[in-house]
Amino acid sequence: MRARVPFKNSVSKKRLAEAEEFIHSELKKGKQEEITRTLKIIAFSLYMFLGFGEKRVKHFLDNLSALMDESDELFWDRVDNVLFDKLHLDDYFSREDYDEREDLLK
Repeated sequence: MRARVPFKNSVSKKRLAEAEEFIHSELKKGKQEEITRTLKIIAFSLYMFLGFGEKRVKHFLDNLSALMDESDELFWDRVDNVLFDKLHLDDYFSREDYDEREDLLK
């Protein structure tokens, strides 16, 4: 005869919280590594294809960091307007659905 122990009773709440924290930290670490690799390839591309030197690449990265701190919906709407209406980058990006993003953050 087998004894079945329900999962919720076999692992303490503390252990579940620790596991959840570990998963979140690993996902965050992976996301940070992906962002870093993307920025590195952008900096490399600026150097190789557009002739940017050290000073211009650093200036670009500093300004990019400042822009990434923006979280205002109006700012991101303006970014979309420039990318799609002025630069016509529809083949590279898609407009953000701010209502959907807001629902995900809830």
